[in-house]
Amino acid sequence: MLQAVGVTTRWAVVMSVGCAALAGVFIEPARSRRDRAAVDWKAVLDGCVTLAGEKELPRVREIADPTVLGVRPAWQVPLRAGSPPYVRRNVHEELVALLHAGSFVLLIGDGLSGRTRTAHEAVRASVPDHLLVAPTSVADLRAAVDYASGSTKCVLWLDELDQFLAPGGLTSNDVRNFLSGRRNSIIATLRSSDYIRLATGNAADDREARRVIRSAKPVRLKWKLTPEEIRRATQLTGDERIKEALESTRRFGFAEYIGASVPLFIRWWDSIDSGPNSRGASLVRAAVDCRRLGLTRLLDREMLQELHEIYLADRPRLLREPEAEAWAWAFQQMEGTTTLLFPGGETQSNSRVDVFPHLISATDREEQNDTGGFRRPIIRDEICTRVIERSTAGEAELIAHRAHEYGHYAIVRRAHRHAIDRYMQQHGARDTRTIAAQYSFAQWLHIIGDFGEAGQMGRHVLDMQLS
Repeated sequence: MLQAVGVTTRWAVVMSVGCAALAGVFIEPARSRRDRAAVDWKAVLDGCVTLAGEKELPRVREIADPTVLGVRPAWQVPLRAGSPPYVRRNVHEELVALLHAGSFVLLIGDGLSGRTRTAHEAVRASVPDHLLVAPTSVADLRAAVDYASGSTKCVLWLDELDQFLAPGGLTSNDVRNFLSGRRNSIIATLRSSDYIRLATGNAADDREARRVIRSAKPVRLKWKLTPEEIRRATQLTGDERIKEALESTRRFGFAEYIGASVPLFIRWWDSIDSGPNSRGASLVRAAVDCRRLGLTRLLDREMLQELHEIYLADRPRLLREPEAEAWAWAFQQMEGTTTLLFPGGETQSNSRVDVFPHLISATDREEQNDTGGFRRPIIRDEICTRVIERSTAGEAELIAHRAHEYGHYAIVRRAHRHAIDRYMQQHGARDTRTIAAQYSFAQWLHIIGDFGEAGQMGRHVLDMQLS
């Protein structure tokens, strides 16, 4: 047909080859762009937070579980799945306004001050329909930023910003390009110590990091709750985790207590029967059981030193570290300002100590049986006996109450008798405190069905009141 219009075979071949070559010039780059885009998209998905089973980036509102973004998991309690309810911080409204305006917001605070949870709640309140781009490491940052910079209505999530400021990480140009006219926002968190180091240093290697930090709008989060925040938290004490953390805010930060409790308990609990810190774990166990028995005063190290040997005797094959090393392990600061044991009193003397409160309730939960009761004996008789011997009359009454909750009736009886004896020694048989302790014992005997002894004690109380 080409010959019919004057085109020879030779020219047809030349034209065919030329067209094919020309087509290749356009087709190959197009294919390369498609392939490169596919690779980049895969890199974005592989290196960013995504929903389980999904092959796309999530919207902010889809991240309901804050632990997905790095919030520390709290301990679980019955009928309360997931994280505790959010206690709104005073900086919440400021964060929401800045993010809604398309700013680069830097939330600064101490470790375990609640930065990540506060940031999570702020983005959910301000930009719920934005695409969430949350790279998991500096190695994944470049693909994420390149993708997000060409998109609109994105929020770039950078928890612990310092890890993204390493060489090859976030630059001030990245920030400008990402925010320029696209309704995008950036939320980042940073420890106070890292902020001071990076913002005020003069090292040449940190020059670009300083530019990035200075381009952000800093918002500072306090370690301890303010009075207004405490009032908000009080309204949420239907969740026992909120209630427990509030009870410890005099010494610990609220978020610190919730965030540190699980890893601190695991560190101790897993050391009881294995590892190089069996003596240290036994010292902590002695302190925990003293608290579980009802002792509320600061605990003498000398008493814990005596009691912990009872626990060690159960595990003769475990290696036992030196005593000084054991105490150092128990006092070692691990999460925020939290430790397993800590010095008690205003003088911070190590002669008397206290125990991280969560270890007590967590041990109770760990030792409950499947029906919600406790395995017996919940605390060894020898431990109970020695603690009772060292207790005051009032402490013995508390021990009796706690031992009853554990179903440890032999210890209840022993504690009641100790309380009566102490009151009698200190105040005499006719003192109202002695008689009240005897009456309390009689009531308990009646509750457990020991009507004979209950009747005898009841008649004795009546005689003392009438005489």
